[in-house]
Amino acid sequence: DVRMASPARGADLNFDSSSAPKVPLSSAKRLVADDAARRRCPGRQLAAAASALSVAGQHEDAAALLRYLRDFGVEQDIVQRRLSFAEADALFQEAALRLGLELQLAGKLYAAWEALLAVCAEEQLSQARAAMEALTDVALKLSTELVNQPARQVEVLQAVADAAVLNRSLTRDRQDELQLALALSQFAAGDVEASTELLQRLQSGASSTRRRQQAAWALTVQNVDISGERSAASIEMSALWDELAPIGDAGSGVGAAAISAAYNKRRRSGGTWGLGVGGFGQGTAIIAAVVLFA
Repeated sequence: DVRMASPARGADLNFDSSSAPKVPLSSAKRLVADDAARRRCPGRQLAAAASALSVAGQHEDAAALLRYLRDFGVEQDIVQRRLSFAEADALFQEAALRLGLELQLAGKLYAAWEALLAVCAEEQLSQARAAMEALTDVALKLSTELVNQPARQVEVLQAVADAAVLNRSLTRDRQDELQLALALSQFAAGDVEASTELLQRLQSGASSTRRRQQAAWALTVQNVDISGERSAASIEMSALWDELAPIGDAGSGVGAAAISAAYNKRRRSGGTWGLGVGGFGQGTAIIAAVVLFA
């Protein structure tokens, strides 16, 4: 078996390569450069070549071979009767999933999101949980790169949340984590109603006490009184956060990214609302995010 160097958390990604030929790295590189050679190459050999490139850290080249295998190579093997339909289906699923993983390792997060989203739409996916875990990881990481584009954050996270409902293989805790990130992104994008509704559902129906508390905390943050005359609730909230500071590596998570986006967007428009929590400042907002996703 080939155990992929996968970024997916908690996913066991094993692909049966016992019948695949061993491909030298030099030959794998030639397949990347030579379109005619790729067309002549059997699918299993293309998959093995992609493995050789991946082990060498050449993830973009590995992805190029896997994309060709997914889009054309498997079909060619069926036409030329190299594979049965069952074998072809298994090879297609392997190529599609590995493509998403290689793109992630190459740092091509949007392309990885698209590839993995397509994989998770497949019926009877043999590694459904691994694919869904990988897609969730990619979406959460991609959303941190979209900190100044909260509407895109929502698009990315909502698509994965919808896929999780259909795929039904993601653990409840991971679903809750994804939904929390989506709610914060919705708030950053200005869709307060959708964000509040989602957080209220999580507050009452999340899978663990920890997640329910995180949802309740987020709702409290959203509803802190930010008027010039601070309420007792906001003073208490400030005291709680003062006890938590300082926190290292603040702002590195999806929650922090969404909160920072909301704060910056409102600050540029001259207002004061948002998950900046009134007059407490951006640092406090980031601390709140770290608490939510700790």
